[in-house]
Amino acid sequence: MMMAAKTTQAMHCYRQISINNSQEVQWKHLNIPLPDNTANKKSQLMHAAFGGGFSYKNSGNISSVSRNRFILWRCQDDVVQLQEISLDCNLVENNVQLRFSNSRILPHIVIKESDRNVTILLATDHSVHRFTLSHPSKVSKNTTNHNQAASDTAMSVLAGITLQDSLQHYNYAGLPDVGRTTSAELLDDTSAVFAVVLPSSIAVIILPPIGSNDGARIMEIHPGTFVQRFISGLMFGSKMITSSDSNLLPQSISFRRLSDGKLYLFMLCPRYQLRVWSIEKNDFILHLDLKAYRPSSVDSDYSAADEQNMLSTSCGDMGEYIGAFLCFPDHAQFILLYPVFDNGKLKMEYLGSVNETNSNIFISFTVTNENIWTLWKTSKGETLLKFLPVLGIQKNPLGWYRVNLSSNETCDAAALNDADVEEYFMRFIFFPGRFSRSMIAKAIQITNHAVTGQNATLSGVYGEGNSPSLDLLIKDVISLMSYQIQSACDAYDEVSSEALRSIQESCWSKFCTNCQNFGQIEREAIGIFADSSTGLACIIRRNATSYAYPTDTIENLWNEAIISSECVNDDVAILVECVRLIRRQLSQDLQLRVEYDLHRGLDPVLTIKDVAEQICGNLINATVSETQWDLMAKLEKKLIAIRNISAAVSAVIEFLDVLEKINDADQVSTDGEGIEQVSCGRLYSSRMAMRILSTALTDISHTRFEICCDLLLLQSCILFFENKTILHEGDHCHILKYMLIPRTVYLLRSYYAIYWLGQQPCSAATGDEMEFNMRQLAALEISSSSGLFSAIIADPNYTLSELYLTGSAGYKMRMLLMQSEIWCDRLTNSNNWLLWPDVAQACFGKLMQLFWPKHCSVPLLECLIGNCQYEEAKFYINMVNEITEEGLAEREFMLGQCLLSTGNGSKALECFISASDGIIANKFFWKLLMSEIYEEKRAMSLYYMRVMRLFEQFSYFNLAIIAARTAIDSIDPKDPEIPVFWSNIFKYYLELGQAKEAYNALVSNPDLERQRNCLQLFVTVLCEQLEFKTLCLFPYEGFVDNVSDIILSRARNINISSNCYYDQLYSFHLYRNNFRKAACVMYECALRLAEEFVGITSLQQQAKCYLVARNSLQLVSADRRWILCPELQLPVSKSNVDKSENIAEINTMIDICIPTLKSYVVGTKIIEVNDISKDYMLVISRLQILQRDSNPKFSEGQFTSEEILVYLILIGLFDTAFSHARVFDLSYTKIFEGLAYKCCSMSNDRKNGYQIDDEEVAWLKANDFSFISTIRELRPADLAWRLLQHYLDYFSGAESGTFHACVANKLLSLNCPLPYWLSLSLKKLDVASLLRLYIQYDFLSEATQLVMDYIDAVHGINTAEFGLKNAAHADSPSVWLPYSSIDHLLKLLENISSDMELIKLKQELKDKLGRYLEFADKISLIKIDNEKSRRMTRELQGIAGAGNIPFQYTN
Repeated sequence: MMMAAKTTQAMHCYRQISINNSQEVQWKHLNIPLPDNTANKKSQLMHAAFGGGFSYKNSGNISSVSRNRFILWRCQDDVVQLQEISLDCNLVENNVQLRFSNSRILPHIVIKESDRNVTILLATDHSVHRFTLSHPSKVSKNTTNHNQAASDTAMSVLAGITLQDSLQHYNYAGLPDVGRTTSAELLDDTSAVFAVVLPSSIAVIILPPIGSNDGARIMEIHPGTFVQRFISGLMFGSKMITSSDSNLLPQSISFRRLSDGKLYLFMLCPRYQLRVWSIEKNDFILHLDLKAYRPSSVDSDYSAADEQNMLSTSCGDMGEYIGAFLCFPDHAQFILLYPVFDNGKLKMEYLGSVNETNSNIFISFTVTNENIWTLWKTSKGETLLKFLPVLGIQKNPLGWYRVNLSSNETCDAAALNDADVEEYFMRFIFFPGRFSRSMIAKAIQITNHAVTGQNATLSGVYGEGNSPSLDLLIKDVISLMSYQIQSACDAYDEVSSEALRSIQESCWSKFCTNCQNFGQIEREAIGIFADSSTGLACIIRRNATSYAYPTDTIENLWNEAIISSECVNDDVAILVECVRLIRRQLSQDLQLRVEYDLHRGLDPVLTIKDVAEQICGNLINATVSETQWDLMAKLEKKLIAIRNISAAVSAVIEFLDVLEKINDADQVSTDGEGIEQVSCGRLYSSRMAMRILSTALTDISHTRFEICCDLLLLQSCILFFENKTILHEGDHCHILKYMLIPRTVYLLRSYYAIYWLGQQPCSAATGDEMEFNMRQLAALEISSSSGLFSAIIADPNYTLSELYLTGSAGYKMRMLLMQSEIWCDRLTNSNNWLLWPDVAQACFGKLMQLFWPKHCSVPLLECLIGNCQYEEAKFYINMVNEITEEGLAEREFMLGQCLLSTGNGSKALECFISASDGIIANKFFWKLLMSEIYEEKRAMSLYYMRVMRLFEQFSYFNLAIIAARTAIDSIDPKDPEIPVFWSNIFKYYLELGQAKEAYNALVSNPDLERQRNCLQLFVTVLCEQLEFKTLCLFPYEGFVDNVSDIILSRARNINISSNCYYDQLYSFHLYRNNFRKAACVMYECALRLAEEFVGITSLQQQAKCYLVARNSLQLVSADRRWILCPELQLPVSKSNVDKSENIAEINTMIDICIPTLKSYVVGTKIIEVNDISKDYMLVISRLQILQRDSNPKFSEGQFTSEEILVYLILIGLFDTAFSHARVFDLSYTKIFEGLAYKCCSMSNDRKNGYQIDDEEVAWLKANDFSFISTIRELRPADLAWRLLQHYLDYFSGAESGTFHACVANKLLSLNCPLPYWLSLSLKKLDVASLLRLYIQYDFLSEATQLVMDYIDAVHGINTAEFGLKNAAHADSPSVWLPYSSIDHLLKLLENISSDMELIKLKQELKDKLGRYLEFADKISLIKIDNEKSRRMTRELQGIAGAGNIPFQYTN
């Protein structure tokens, strides 16, 4: 039987890709106990691990919730692993592991679907079980309030498996004996029927409907007599049969509901007998000998019947298929039957068969609507997946079509070249999805035991069931390899670099081989699954799943798969034969060498030419070998058969090239509504689908890369026939050299770039790095149409292609697919059905466009940079630059971003500058980067604005300055953005601490408003950095007042306790000789300190401010020593001097000192130097008080000058008190009285014998005793009296008597005798006051003696003691006596009768007073006579003068 080249319209060839469980699956574990009435012991019959799958009946329907959703299972011993997979959304709780105690799982598991439920039917060797789950449509409605299509995740139906439900009596039943194999089916009333092959019979168990109170029913079918027996309840019984009857038991059974709606049990029995049992009739209704379909040419010996015979049933669009795999001694045969009813009688229609040798081990097979899929294993342990179209089997095909496996799993040391050994192997071992963590952990343990002899690794023994973390595995692998390499090196005295590398390669290769060996075990194929609805086929492996994806024409042609004469012309077919002829002469490292050239940026053409020369030899000199001559002869013969060589090569190139270009994501319309938008929006959007598509795309690109290598090698070999006529006709040589070979190299580089993306794992990026990266990209104001819109946090479990697919590429693929013809064709179908081969090919085509370097490198680079894949993006840019110059500017910009993010700012700036011209010319990139409106005139300035922001994000201010200056030099001088550039230059210089350059940038800014803003920032920053001197040095031409305003504004807005702006402003004015402004600033600072800040520190600062302000005013002329200061509502009295005559100058001071901050100022007043001196004195006095008394009241609040004077006197600060009183024009009287009081107190204490402590005399030390040279020889009381005497002598002016009198008054009031020096002074200054004080305070003795002494002085005795200029004489001025005081004294003395001393003094006073009065009378008479004589003389002189008579005086 021969098969046509084209069987059906949907004919496809396939390749398979393996998806490993690299990320450890989180299983939900359930332990199911055995029923109570079964034997609690495992069967001795072992079953090989097996697997399979189930697909929903609407899995291919576009609008179905269960679209592209299926369940896979893996069974090993007593464990069943159930895994639900969706290609459209990520499922939650979709992994369940069931363990059946003391049991073994029987082949096969059956999953059935109804409108409301999904039912899992399985059997162990001791029991049967049913698990009823909610249908996905019901789960969707119960778990979300919105359309499932809009959600990225969905709840798996497996989440409904619970231990409680599994133990319900209606969900399980025990077996009467140990089961061997099984099949099951779901009945319409939710009952479940099981058929289990027992050692001597077939048991049919019917579980009751869900929720029923009934028990299970069991029926036994005995093969020997074909007699059935029903046994109800749990009472088991069976008819004993002979051992020969057991040979009739079926090897494989399967339930199937046929077209009549009835249920039948198909049984494949020994000796290739097919029997059918009717459940309704309880009887066998068909017996068919399958040997009848065996070819007549083979041996008819059936004695060696093989138990590998297998039966499969499938329901398709055309009806039911019954497939039987028969294993004969000399060959294997697959037979496809079609059940039909003839007058109500079941018959089997033979469709066809396929023979196969017994060289391979058969594992499993399945039949779908389109294909028959078989799974094999070779003698070397390799897995083979083969298929055959169902309709093609009728035409007697030549055999199965093999599904090739992706061959990118090998780790070849020859591919190392000059790469780092550790990096190369670590990348291979930890490549996403290649090995599971458990595989690597086992390899570590084995290697560690071989090297060290210990089972424990450096981090301990890995616990069973506990998957080690990825970081721990990486650490252990590196540590173990380092130890092994070091141990190997220790065996040599000296190790060269070449020997060390050889040792490293050897050790790493062995470890990698261990990983691959364990990986091969975990990737052992155990079953096959094919979805009849969509055509998706999978190989179920122990810890992985392989998916078959469709291939296109050129790949099929190159890999010797199906050849359609309608798709490929004869010239191309012969060309492919030439490639195969040359390929046989090649070693396997050609692709590795080309990959190395491309990876290192070398020209692969040189390598290809070198290989071509080795194959073809030197034909000119005829130095080739006989083998080469034979090859060249065959090659020449085939080339001659090609009618047009260049056209054939061009046709292949056209097949390989991606001609359709996607210019902009905005071309993808998203405005559609309805089923297209909802369904396609999530098509193939799950994590698993992303990995499948990415892996398949990588495999396709690698296959096409190999094709390009072969094609390029063929063209190079053809050029060796340059002198032949086959190349002269049509100038093929020229076309090959200058047109086709460059195009082939272009394709070679392009496909390698796509392949590299699928082979490069992502670099780990933390959340902080992603956040910083997003801030960086926000500086560019990237629009939402870019690949950054859906950035995710990349991790090493993604490849770069997966990363891009998960982001914008997947979204664009689905939108493009929605607009494609295949999608529209499916929508016109009433069933809205999707087939995996058709849709997958369409997806691969769209993805190839999205990944094509020449057309779509920018969105891909955006995705990489958006996910912190900087090194990968740089490498990809270098590769694409070798491919095409189109989009060079965009890539230069992206390269600049990468360099900037990796710390190479200088090169990044070069890239940005290089990209500027090209970006302006590219409207696509302009729209993506800058604005929705293209403005060519502003393009350059806006571009450099973004560049500046990028450098600013990384604090590369010096480079941002260069970018800004480049922009200023490049753009129009009238561009409105120039002031912005100067403002940024100023800001960056300020950030760098270069104040001079910042000032120059400030004055260069043409915008006055921006100048002011920059000036404010300039002043503020320098003030905060305490760069006062720097701030003062700049000229500020035209901005002096602005600077002053800015500093003052800052000063008034900042807390005065930590305010340095007043100091800066003072320095600023002082540097410019503006002394009055400087004084005004300091005075305001002092006022704010008094208002807002209390404490000794505030007083100290106030004192400095007042002192500086006073000194500043002292530097100007006397008539200008005043300032206009703001009124801050301070309760300190100041004298407001009327300066109305200087009203113009006052207005000027208002403009200078109170510029704009009126909210802080409630009024103004004029302050003179004296006012400042008073404020200064008030603060100094308080500070000195605080030095003697730490009471906080002196540092808080406000005090008048009188109050401060009192406190100064109280604590003995008399020096300060006198200064304070002088400044405030206060009387000294209180000060002298206070000092007198202290002197009297100390004298009294000494007289009374009291000990004077240091605290009582401490006030003395606070005063100045520099006028005393022998201070140590005096006692404290003497010092006090000397101080009093000093002050009285110091103030010896007009008020000296008053001060002496007040002191005497105070002393006498304290009953303290006056010291001699004081009384002596008073005698000279005011004896009358002294006398009155004596009399006032009853010092009568002293008063009497004073009067007598004074009378003596008047008589001329001790006249100087009383300060008299002369005594009482007739010819001298009159001398007076205090008569009233003397009379008062005499009157007081008259009243004394008991004090003899006073009586005696009274008498003496009276006597002396009597004598004085007598003397006074005489003196008075003499004075009268003398006065008369003088008057007469003056009269006579007057008469003589009138008459001109000379006057002559005669005695």
